[in-house]
Amino acid sequence: TNCDTKGKGGKTTNEKALDTGEECALAILRCIQSFLGCCPPLTSSSSSPPPSLSFDSVQVGDVKQKLEQLATPMASEIGDAMGGALVARLVQTCLTVLPKESVINTESKHSSNNNTGSSPTLQLEALQTLQVLMTSIPIENMWRAILPGCFAGLYRCALSKLRYSSSASTHKIASAAILALSLLLRQSTRSSAKVTEALDNSTQSITAKLLAAVEHSNFSVKTNGDLADTDTDTINTRHTSSVSNEQDVVFEKEANSRLPGPLSILLSLISTNSSNLVRRKGLFLCYVILVETQSIWADSTSNTLGKKALEYCLTNLNDDAD
Repeated sequence: TNCDTKGKGGKTTNEKALDTGEECALAILRCIQSFLGCCPPLTSSSSSPPPSLSFDSVQVGDVKQKLEQLATPMASEIGDAMGGALVARLVQTCLTVLPKESVINTESKHSSNNNTGSSPTLQLEALQTLQVLMTSIPIENMWRAILPGCFAGLYRCALSKLRYSSSASTHKIASAAILALSLLLRQSTRSSAKVTEALDNSTQSITAKLLAAVEHSNFSVKTNGDLADTDTDTINTRHTSSVSNEQDVVFEKEANSRLPGPLSILLSLISTNSSNLVRRKGLFLCYVILVETQSIWADSTSNTLGKKALEYCLTNLNDDAD
């Protein structure tokens, strides 16, 4: 019958919808976003990609509140899976579809809209997935480990669009790359003191106070052996804290030696870009540099990179579009 024919035809169409590799990749990336809870589920009536993290219409205070969230049990479990290798693999997969500045630089005469073989839609989806990963799994040590490769990939993507590309999707991809890079800096330099303070504040409930009172009463009847165990625990805690401080010093040294140069170049390119969308993301990057990551910059870096970020903000004060 006609109804059966239409039904079979519709079924065939749905079955073939994911036949191409790019359509399958788009579906997988959107599933990842939905799983992490930052995007609504896809509906069959809409062919447009799901809305991703957007800072176009919100204030910096709202952005800060969203980014100050602590890792949920699910996020911690995902971040710890395979020693962080699961998230690293997802990040690497997203980076492989992004354009690379070096390739466009050498093959600009022969390149089309993009040089990776992937469409702008897939590139945007990959960048949105990276944004969702960074905001849903706020685990500092994990993002610090991923920072070098991820920063390089996002930086090349932004440069390729800001310098060489003239396609209609250039500004959208460039702004998404700048936002993802800003979030990467923010999440890899989360202050341990802030996280500890937030945890302390979140446990100030009646139950917590009762448990603290019970713990205090138990302490008063501890034996000498128990006190010795307590001293041992204190020593171990101090040793762990010392190791963590050493790692922080090494990270800050590397960050100050490797990041200011690329960030300065990026700010220079953003400041001369004609797109309001790109310039707004540049303002958010400046906010991250001047406020969120201020504690890791050395004095020399603050005098150079901080000055450049501040100048960028001042030049945009009179821009009504921004």
